[in-house]
Amino acid sequence: MARIPQSEIDHLNQTISLTNLVQSDGIELKKHGKDYLGLCPFHNDISPSLIISPDKNLWNCLGACSEGGTVVQWTMKLKDISFRHAVELLRGEVATKQVKSSDDTPKKTMNTQWASEQDNQILLKRVINYYHQVLKNNSEALPYLKDRGLVNNEMIDHFKLGFADRTLGYLLPQRGSIEGG
Repeated sequence: MARIPQSEIDHLNQTISLTNLVQSDGIELKKHGKDYLGLCPFHNDISPSLIISPDKNLWNCLGACSEGGTVVQWTMKLKDISFRHAVELLRGEVATKQVKSSDDTPKKTMNTQWASEQDNQILLKRVINYYHQVLKNNSEALPYLKDRGLVNNEMIDHFKLGFADRTLGYLLPQRGSIEGG
């Protein structure tokens, strides 16, 4: 699986308001100077130790967990998911609505959505081409199609008919590896 470009990660961390994200996760925040304070959801917090800095779009816990980070790291920790999964969720967040910054000014997300859609189309074409080649090289798949009346090779090539024999999974990087997220 392709590595997620640093520019896209930076864009997600800058575009999505951490303050709004934390509040949408059900954490009540109170203004404290330029920052916001709240109860940290990662440990049994009695007094607010979670600090959100909207200017830097970062979070930090001054309590028991002593952790902090970006929008992506917040999502990973809160949902207990991988880096790649967190990025996918945040991509969806950007694509489905106009994310507002901490000053409530809508930020443009069309370029990210378009780039992500282009990446998805490229990936989809690669998968289609892979399974199309599997069909053409499989000794059982072509007779199967012929038994059902699909004998025109031009039609098979035009519509990129394929045979999904589950071999693509063997070519993908292992989950947890650098390439597989």
